[in-house]
Amino acid sequence: MEMTPARIAIAYGIVAGAWILFSDAIVAVLPLPAGTGAWLSVAKGWGFVVVTAAILYLLVRRLAHDIRAERGATIRAEERLGEVAASLSLALAAQDAVLGATAEAELLAAVCEALVSDPRIRCAWFGLARPDGSVEMVARAGEDRGYLDDLAVRWDDDPRGRGPTGTAIRSGLAVVVDDLATDDRVGPWRPRMLDAGFGSSAAVPVTHDGDPLGVLNVYAVAKRAFIGRALADLERVAAEAGYALGAIAARRERDAAARLELDASRRASAEAQRYARLVAESPLSIVVTDLDATVLEWNPAAERLWGLPADRAIGTFAPWILPDERPTYLALVRRIAEGFRPAGAIRARHRSDGQEVIVRVANAPIVDADGAVRIL
Repeated sequence: MEMTPARIAIAYGIVAGAWILFSDAIVAVLPLPAGTGAWLSVAKGWGFVVVTAAILYLLVRRLAHDIRAERGATIRAEERLGEVAASLSLALAAQDAVLGATAEAELLAAVCEALVSDPRIRCAWFGLARPDGSVEMVARAGEDRGYLDDLAVRWDDDPRGRGPTGTAIRSGLAVVVDDLATDDRVGPWRPRMLDAGFGSSAAVPVTHDGDPLGVLNVYAVAKRAFIGRALADLERVAAEAGYALGAIAARRERDAAARLELDASRRASAEAQRYARLVAESPLSIVVTDLDATVLEWNPAAERLWGLPADRAIGTFAPWILPDERPTYLALVRRIAEGFRPAGAIRARHRSDGQEVIVRVANAPIVDADGAVRIL
């Protein structure tokens, strides 16, 4: 039951009233010798003081205990609320960094700035895992008192690769150092860390599709600063950074592929224009048909040779072939489509006005962009 001032007063009144009532009744029925009444009244008074003082002590102690418990619960709730607020602030800052970045350097710099905006974190940097085993610092933020200047860290099996940074990259797991002053894993860097005022650190790997990209390193003044929710926050930021780095790389690859495709399209267009100019300006009659001998292309030289404009020739059966020659010509077209390349044959043909002309003929199969075989 919760102790309140009213309940304490009521309890005290009940005990006091009961003491007076029952003590007076007991004294009245006792056969006491003459002269002992005054002494007994004094003893009864002191007994009342002792009993009520003990009761008050117990009640007040219970009330003080309840107050301390409530105060402790309030403090813990405020601490949890502060942790939640810090986590939310860090998450929002990291999301702003991820959503607003368009390049790796910009992203990583913004992530480091977001990390040091958290009051729990004094310094942050991102190290890129290079194929030669080195770790290249590509972004940093916060107060480091020169610790990050010329920092030498690796992620291979080198003495400088066995610290938190290298271990985090190799294992894919976060490495937390609760006390930099005593943990041997930071031995090569401890003096500079302590000079910088750091008490604890965490190295959180950044990956994409399971491949190590690098590591986020953070430092705090307090010891044991990166446990529980604080470590979970860092891992969440590292996961978002890895996803964003992968998205930026994918976008860069898509852009490069699009540029290559555009360049190829431009080259193809240039080639097509060059081919069109060559055909148009050629002094030779150039005609292209399908396998049914239907005219598809007819250049100006063909117009001059056959006396037939292109708009009347395209879409018709090869105009230089007489009707009784068509079966033989279609058989020749099929042989050309299979790879036969007759060249230099001299033939007597007829123009559109009936005039006979003597021509030297060359034929070859060609394949269009859509894979269809044509006859040149």
